[in-house]
Amino acid sequence: MILALACGPTLTTGCLVADAPTYGPPQQRPPVINFEGVTPSPYDLLVIEPNTPAQTYTVPVRSEDAGEDLVGTLVVDWQQPGRQLQVHDREIPASSFDDVRRSYQAEWSPDFSGVTPGCGHTLTALIMHTSNFDDGPDLPKPNVEWDVASVTWQLNVVSDSNQGGVIVVCPPGDATN
Repeated sequence: MILALACGPTLTTGCLVADAPTYGPPQQRPPVINFEGVTPSPYDLLVIEPNTPAQTYTVPVRSEDAGEDLVGTLVVDWQQPGRQLQVHDREIPASSFDDVRRSYQAEWSPDFSGVTPGCGHTLTALIMHTSNFDDGPDLPKPNVEWDVASVTWQLNVVSDSNQGGVIVVCPPGDATN
């Protein structure tokens, strides 16, 4: 009897393995920015002097797109009434969250966009799925904040080299043309 109890488990055969679950197609998820890879660093004040060549802004992004492309856009003074100025848009091909090689890249200089020198500004990269992109003052479309990833740089667009690191605050509506 004791021998049967001790050897019983080893004498039985077979295993209990459940069938693999069925997951279906991937569902769309909002974009996520890898802030460690953002260049230039959003943690530094960017002093932009007159006639500075265009600078490349790079934002690494991951998302589960379920076949829908992303769009990235650069906006000067985003959500500042009378000052907001959209300066660059670019589509980013759809991919999966596992793809860590995607990024939004844009070259920009205040000389190209009508930003008045001598004022402090922000430059914001917004990344969202194309169905939530609105190319206008209500960027992005209303009620889709859940699908927007953003990074903001602080800019000091100086009017001359002698201004240095001093940021001048411009009256609303006077910062952009």
